Parts: sequence; C-alpha cells; structure tokens
Amino acid sequence: PIDRVDAEDMIDDLATQKLLGEFRGEPAVDRDALIDILVGLSDAAVADARIKSADLNPLIIVDGRPVAVDALVELRPDAASAGNHGEVG
Repeated sequence: PIDRVDAEDMIDDLATQKLLGEFRGEPAVDRDALIDILVGLSDAAVADARIKSADLNPLIIVDGRPVAVDALVELRPDAASAGNHGEVG
C-alpha cells in the first residue's frame, strides 16, 4: 500500500516530472488529482485481494486534470478463493 507521501515521492522521482508543470501553454497537472489516482489504485488493491494488476493507459491530461481513458484490471486466476473481498468506497 502507498499513502499520499509515497505517491508524491513517486511523482517527484519521475525523470519527466518537469512536464507536469506548465508546458507549451498548457496548465500544470493537478498533482493532488494525480496523487488521488495513485492512492486510489493502492487502496483498491488492498481492499480486494483478487486484484493482481491494474493498468491505466493512457492517462491523459485535460485542462490540467489527469483522466484515465482506458483501464484493465487483472484478477488472480482463482479469484473466488482469494481471501479479502472488500469493496472500495
């Protein structure tokens, strides 16, 4: 699991992090919204042990806000026997 500090550190470590600021007339990326996405993915994986992986691709920026255009969530092969079946709130 990751928290907001972990997510912010991950963003800060991006080699292309400079592109998240104002760029070619576009507004800066809403970092809080990007952090919300990362923490939300982590929370979903913690809440439901059936989740093996999640892929958001592409994640585009519209008026500074990140938007997941497509997503794929892979469940473990034996999803019915996975321990935690909690719901994400």
